[in-house]
Amino acid sequence: MKKILVFLFLLVPILLHSQLYINTSYIPQQLVEDFLIGPGITVSNVTYRGQLQ
Repeated sequence: MKKILVFLFLLVPILLHSQLYINTSYIPQQLVEDFLIGPGITVSNVTYRGQLQ
């Protein structure tokens, strides 16, 4: 059983493949409103510290 688990843990990263897509067209205000909060919640005074690009 232990050998099977070790085999699976070694095999899973090989089988999984993903791609990261970054969309830079959003401004920080839009990111907060669209992805971090739910409906019926108002956001104000959003500040961002860091590089814009």
